[in-house]
Amino acid sequence: MKTKSHPGRLISAALLVMAFVVAEAVADSVDVSPNSGVGSTPITVTATGFDETGNMAVFFYLDTPSSFEQPGYWGLCFGSGSCQVQTQMPIGAGSHTVYAYGYANAFAQTQFTV
Repeated sequence: MKTKSHPGRLISAALLVMAFVVAEAVADSVDVSPNSGVGSTPITVTATGFDETGNMAVFFYLDTPSSFEQPGYWGLCFGSGSCQVQTQMPIGAGSHTVYAYGYANAFAQTQFTV
């Protein structure tokens, strides 16, 4: 028995593979805007690329206290593709690091200066 090839199915399969590859191309990242300022300045922390299933939940942590293995909890955001949290720069002057954790050990970090 001879089977027919269906060009429409092949094109659909190719598009599905391309969409999957493009969706996976976005790297997990976290950004602080503005990335420098005076303590207590309002800032926006944005997470991008943590979206694996159409929804994302990202936990933000600030710096690493010297007596703890985990950094201090700083916020949480939910979204699709990206999410944001509005907060304030810490009071302490110097360089600070924001850590973002999402699904399946997804991780990103960035620094900013107070």
